[in-house]
Amino acid sequence: MFGWNTPDSLKVWNKQKEANLHNLWIFARENSDGTLKQGLASIMTASKMFSLFWMGYCVALPLAHRFSDKLRLLVNRFQVPIVPLGIGILFVLNYIAAKISQLVIQAQHVHQITEIKEANFAMLFLIGICIMVGERQPQR
Repeated sequence: MFGWNTPDSLKVWNKQKEANLHNLWIFARENSDGTLKQGLASIMTASKMFSLFWMGYCVALPLAHRFSDKLRLLVNRFQVPIVPLGIGILFVLNYIAAKISQLVIQAQHVHQITEIKEANFAMLFLIGICIMVGERQPQR
């Protein structure tokens, strides 16, 4: 896209030999020798950390904001933007659809399903941000 190649020094650290952070071996599900990570390292993967983030920010926080007066006051005081709960529900549905697809579809297509799931998450974040920005604009 930018017309440059990933430096060789970075290829060693990146599972897909790309210039990005989320595919660094430190964030992969498995070690560079193919064995699955154990203990805390198995939780500190890009996928699991991202799942914890969207579950917390896009599902748990909007639910808590809706049903907890104390949290609502705190969130409003610090002007934390709240994702619409409908977007959070779409995150959950996207996650469930990907998991079901991975069980049903042949193993060689799991990577493609993961990429589609990640693209859907990116679009949901974009839509959520657009909605939140629109809600913060002063009414004319």
